[in-house]
Amino acid sequence: MPYIIAGLVLLFLCPSLWFAYRQGLRDGLAIREGAKTIAPIPTPVHIIEKRKEAKEAKRQEDLFVEGFNNLMAYDGKPQKQGGENG
Repeated sequence: MPYIIAGLVLLFLCPSLWFAYRQGLRDGLAIREGAKTIAPIPTPVHIIEKRKEAKEAKRQEDLFVEGFNNLMAYDGKPQKQGGENG
């Protein structure tokens, strides 16, 4: 049982250490090349906020495109009252 736990810990620890090493190496090389600041690693809260903003922007864009397509498809016939489609 301890070998299984040790194996699982190594399975998850090694990739995270590799990521930290690569991120530090990337930041160090950027500073050496003259970068003024290092971009912080985004937190899960920031990522979720960005996704929500992107979804809202996409929804607004889709709504605009649908309205524009409806305008372009209008053939001059009178519309039905009461919001009935078709």
